[in-house]
Amino acid sequence: MSFLVEELTQYTQFTWTSILEVDVEETHEEFEENTETDINACVLISGAWKGMVVMSFHINLARAVAKKMFDLKNEKPTDEELRDSVGEMINMIGGNLKALVPQPSFLSLPIVSMKGHSLYFPCTKEVCKTVFNCKGQQFRVTVLESNEGSFLRKSA
Repeated sequence: MSFLVEELTQYTQFTWTSILEVDVEETHEEFEENTETDINACVLISGAWKGMVVMSFHINLARAVAKKMFDLKNEKPTDEELRDSVGEMINMIGGNLKALVPQPSFLSLPIVSMKGHSLYFPCTKEVCKTVFNCKGQQFRVTVLESNEGSFLRKSA
């Protein structure tokens, strides 16, 4: 299954606009990772095609997403609110992309790693990725496909 950056961009922009009422634009800049503060989220897609969608946020953008989603005004979001809001965003993007893969297919619950913890996906290859700008802050969305031997593959 091949994903195109155009589809990834379209679904990501649709999700941010419909859920948060915020426009995001694709940028051709590199995502500047900060493993001490970044928050990562992913959902697994399994079925005829096996892979995952991963989204990486800088902490300030993740806080802004949680504040908007939970209407927190001037309150600082809790870690639980951060996990829930970031998880919901990747779940929506993954659900839209799942519609492109051969059916039947299933979407996992979101997996979220908090500040200072990274996610590692052995036996996968990058299909596509793009970086977005949201009011001057970056986030990245990546689609990975499972290789033979991956934990996503059914053992023989």
